[in-house]
Amino acid sequence: MEIRVAREEYPVRMVDLMREAELEGNVIVFFDWAEYCIWHLYPRCRVFLDGRFRSAYGPQAIIDYLNFLYGEPGWQRALLDYDTELVLAHMGNPCSDLLRRHPDWQSVREEPPAVLFARKQVAGEISSRLRTAAVTAPRRPPIFP
Repeated sequence: MEIRVAREEYPVRMVDLMREAELEGNVIVFFDWAEYCIWHLYPRCRVFLDGRFRSAYGPQAIIDYLNFLYGEPGWQRALLDYDTELVLAHMGNPCSDLLRRHPDWQSVREEPPAVLFARKQVAGEISSRLRTAAVTAPRRPPIFP
C-alpha cells in the first residue's frame, strides 16, 4: 500500500537530499514529518520527537520539544540536552526564526516547506554535501513509505 504525500506539506525533496548526502546525527524534526523522516533517514539520522511520544519519550523530553518548536522559554534545551546536530523545521515555525538568529546555528538548505539547520562549525561541510547531492538525488514520487 502506498500513501501519497503532498510535496507542499512534506519535505520530500529535502529528505531525498539528506539521504543522498548521507547526513548523520540527531535531528529535531517538525512533528508532522517525523514518521516520514524515520522511514527514509534511519539509521543514519535519529529523529526527535515522533508519534510514539507518549510511550517512547519522558514528560520532560516532550516539554522540551514543544518549547523548542514554538519558541517558548527554555526552547534551547532541545538543542543542548539531546545532542542535537541538525534541525529540520517547517519554514513557518517560530523555531526557524530563532535558529536564523542563533549564533551557533546556520541554515544550510531551504526546500519548501522545510529549512535545514546545522551547527555552525559543520554547516559549511553539510552545505557542500547537500549541493553535491542536489545534482544526483533522485526525484522520487511523493509516496510513503
